[in-house]
Amino acid sequence: MDRFIDSMRTRYVRLPPPVKSVLGPALRALPFSWRFGPRYWRFRQDIRRSRHDPEFVRRFQLTAWREVLTRAERTSHFRPLIRAIGGPQFRAADWTIEDLGRFPILRKDDLIDDPISFLSENPAQYDVRFTSGSSGRPPTRLFLERDRNVGEVAFLHEIWSRIGFKLGDSRAVLRDYAGNVPSRENTWRYDATVRELWLSPFFLTEGIMERYLELLKRYRICFLSGIPSAISILARHALRSRWAPPPCLRGVMTASETLFAHQRQLIASAFGVPVVGHYGMSERVATAGELVDDPDTFEVEPLYGIVELVDEGGKPISLPGRRGRMICTALFSKAMALIRYEVGDSATLVRAATYENCSRLRVRDVRSRWAQEFVIGRGGQKISVISLDQENYFGMIREYQYVQFQPGHVVFRAVPCAGTTVHDINRMLDPVRRRVLDELTFGIEIVPALPVGSTGKRHFVDQRIPNVTS
Repeated sequence: MDRFIDSMRTRYVRLPPPVKSVLGPALRALPFSWRFGPRYWRFRQDIRRSRHDPEFVRRFQLTAWREVLTRAERTSHFRPLIRAIGGPQFRAADWTIEDLGRFPILRKDDLIDDPISFLSENPAQYDVRFTSGSSGRPPTRLFLERDRNVGEVAFLHEIWSRIGFKLGDSRAVLRDYAGNVPSRENTWRYDATVRELWLSPFFLTEGIMERYLELLKRYRICFLSGIPSAISILARHALRSRWAPPPCLRGVMTASETLFAHQRQLIASAFGVPVVGHYGMSERVATAGELVDDPDTFEVEPLYGIVELVDEGGKPISLPGRRGRMICTALFSKAMALIRYEVGDSATLVRAATYENCSRLRVRDVRSRWAQEFVIGRGGQKISVISLDQENYFGMIREYQYVQFQPGHVVFRAVPCAGTTVHDINRMLDPVRRRVLDELTFGIEIVPALPVGSTGKRHFVDQRIPNVTS
């Protein structure tokens, strides 16, 4: 019965809006807590317990790890490897978490090349999703459980609770979400059943953003969530229009992109509320929440996945302050067996996972290997775009992007506010030019809108130099 409720919620979230409008009144007749089912509450209880009961975490991870092994042994990718490591008489009950280190690191290319080889069951029983691809890398085909929604929401709600989120609080979602189809005539939708206001991130003109700010007040939204690039654009408009946040607004939750320090400052200034980030990925191998009192430090949820931090040689990193690659083993997601999967992100160790701290690894400065957060100077060095950004963009441009085709030259692509000229933007870039001296020259391109990916993301840097990551 629990699985049925999970499946129904997942299906409801993905239903077309006309169907939701028919089913919504019946679902709204139920108490809000009932709409998630008992399995959701068991997840919440276990997650809370995992914060203070190290023995519970140890037993949970061990049981989940052995279940992963059992499934992996039935996949064409891992079966020969498991037999080579443990011998022909495989018994998952004989393996411990320490045996995880006996597996080689799984590369993203292996998953891209043959995702079916990581399945132990018929692929027809799973949902198929695709990553958006990044930096010229092809999208990855992924298989996910159809009843995953309730468990994933439980982890998210626990992370959001750090800034006061409670089940039933109204939320605005500024991102591609839940099957809503955006167009210039259909940029928002409110679902009273789940108390969610969906706002399209694709057409952020001044008129549409003015409507979004009015909708936050109309529907008494308590929390705003979405991708940082889109929320930052809305925040800049809110400041420019001197919009006053309503008293009901209590927090902002970001995900799917790196939240830069200047974006956090902009969002907090515009909305006057705490900001907390969520770390996760399409492959569902790990999830982590940002610490409210230590921005950009994330604590990994040990019931969702096991995360290792290793150096370039694959050796574990145990000394705080050292940087390494994030290697993840999925425990929560049970469709694909992903063991020691390199997600392509790096981070700096803050606190290693130990029995005493309930295996709650802490890292900071999580950055994607494939994210183009830098431009290349004339001499070949990487220059962080964070060091280029200026506070005097306020009131002059709505959104912007750095585009680079060759080392030493960057095109500043800007969507200007009304009345802003190329001369104004050129003058605005003068402090940046002085900072980088002869390493970078700048061109300016005025555009009506920036290109937006299929999920609503905007690349902060459109890096076109071949093989730039290497």
